[in-house]
Amino acid sequence: MRSKAERYHSIFIANQWALVFLAFASLGLGWYARYIPGANKQIGDFVLDIHISIAIIVALLLLFQIISQIIFRYPPCPNEISEWRRRLAYSLYFLIYVSVILILISGYFQAIFRGAPVEFWGLRMPTWDAVDMPVADVLGKFWGAPSRILLRTSVLA
Repeated sequence: MRSKAERYHSIFIANQWALVFLAFASLGLGWYARYIPGANKQIGDFVLDIHISIAIIVALLLLFQIISQIIFRYPPCPNEISEWRRRLAYSLYFLIYVSVILILISGYFQAIFRGAPVEFWGLRMPTWDAVDMPVADVLGKFWGAPSRILLRTSVLA
């Protein structure tokens, strides 16, 4: 059993559980919104707005979790746990964080490029003016070069 000094602080534990619960809630609402019939557009939009708002809260909680892990050193694993299990646990946490970050970013880009407003509990979030621009222009001079080359060769062919 760990001593009181070697345990995680209750704020970090609560943040972790809130992050998990809200991520699954947002994921479930997103799936549910896809299967709402087109006749119930208002209900679908309402569920999608809640899905987006919860996802923004997940992003904020995840940011807090990552910053707190960088600033505060978490207690080390007990000595009874072997080194490969420690590395596996840290690797899995890393992969989970990266996965959630990628899901959040892809959802935000999907909303932006679909032209839908992104609202946080009714408050409109800033959007880009990139909705009607070609992908190459959105990505910029360097990162857009491959798509410019591919689009140019496909037009010529």
